[in-house]
Amino acid sequence: MSKKKKYTVMVGVMLAPETLTQLEEVTDIQEVSKSEFIREIVEEKLNQKNLKEQEI
Repeated sequence: MSKKKKYTVMVGVMLAPETLTQLEEVTDIQEVSKSEFIREIVEEKLNQKNLKEQEI
């Protein structure tokens, strides 16, 4: 039985060189991929936004 792919859409993001360096340092320390780190941040931000909209 094959696994269903959870992430199937590629999104390109332009970063400043300093930001990329910081991203690489953090993901190396945390031992996660850059994609996983970015996905987590996007999901956190979207969840915060959804909570604020529900308060209105």
